[in-house]
Amino acid sequence: MVSCFRMAISLDVGRTAINYDYYQNNPEEQSELAAHEAAFVRPLKRVLPRLQLLGYTLEHARAEYESLVDSTMETTDNAPPEEAELASILTFEEFCSLACRYPISSLSSEYIEFDTPEREQLAQGRLANDDDIDRVPWAGNSDLYWSEASYFSSKLCVLSAPAMLQVFGLSPANAEADVIWQFGPLVNAGWAARESFQSGARRAQSILVATEGASDARIVSRALEILRPDVADFFRFIDVEERHHFWGHRQFGKIRGRPAPHRHTK
Repeated sequence: MVSCFRMAISLDVGRTAINYDYYQNNPEEQSELAAHEAAFVRPLKRVLPRLQLLGYTLEHARAEYESLVDSTMETTDNAPPEEAELASILTFEEFCSLACRYPISSLSSEYIEFDTPEREQLAQGRLANDDDIDRVPWAGNSDLYWSEASYFSSKLCVLSAPAMLQVFGLSPANAEADVIWQFGPLVNAGWAARESFQSGARRAQSILVATEGASDARIVSRALEILRPDVADFFRFIDVEERHHFWGHRQFGKIRGRPAPHRHTK
């Protein structure tokens, strides 16, 4: 599963911002647990089309990655990176291959205690012997990890959440992975109001579709609901009942920037 916190992304669903021990020790607070757990959940394969409509395409992810590489190549601490180090940085294609090498569902979230002998090696899991990890451009990611999943997240999730989801989506093995946006802890901590989190596309994100007749609007709208249910809410249709000022065949032609063709009736 993939957990999204604002624009950050985490793959370690074994760790949570919710203190379940508190609720277990305070049963009188159990009624608040559901609100604390509030989240939006959808499989990755159903999230990708929505991201693409918002402009978060794979090419957008590529641009982010190349910008990160450029930043890595800049001089730091008055000393440029070694030439061999620059040559070893993964290309975008290599980065995508590495990110998809380990299916999200296969990453272990087992917590490794910090006082465990050889903790780093154990926490890194299968990734401990993957030399490509060291070829990922530096993005200020943390060395704090406690499981295979958190290590993978720390080292590989160097792009924005929408960009990383596009990268993970390249692997069919990740198609059914749940993308979780758990906003309950934000609301519980008082950082945001519950009303700020609403499902569906916002009006400013939607696409206005003007048709030449109410029946066309109903047909296309219904077709989207059946064939593309994951993006149907992005499209709004002008209804004849609204008596919009440019409703009708001739007025519709005007908003397209050219005169409407004349219709002959028998």
